[in-house]
Amino acid sequence: LSLSNIMGMILNIVMLVPFGFFLPVYFSRYQKWYDTLAAGLLMSFLIEVIQLFTFRASDIDDLLMNTLGTAIGFAFAKIFLRHRKHANKEHRDLLKLVVINSVVLVVIIFIRYPMMASIYACILD
Repeated sequence: LSLSNIMGMILNIVMLVPFGFFLPVYFSRYQKWYDTLAAGLLMSFLIEVIQLFTFRASDIDDLLMNTLGTAIGFAFAKIFLRHRKHANKEHRDLLKLVVINSVVLVVIIFIRYPMMASIYACILD
């Protein structure tokens, strides 16, 4: 494993941590780990399918690391919800789900790619 591979894996993990965190915080359906993990796996799969039509290649490692990021986000959410007095478990709002997905896409598009380009530039210099 090279340093760039390790950095790519870390970025793939970090990329879906917010997704794994916000799903159980805002939607009671995602209070169970397997529901959140399934949503994270599906989101990651959709990202990989979209990448087939872009300049990036799809990779099973990305799928696994993104799903791991979802699991880490879920763990943080459970800690957060445990310490939150008034957990709003009945809040089901489609708009919030759209916002969560949009945040993930913004992270992918505007943070990950420029960051990866700068990391690769530093490594190659």
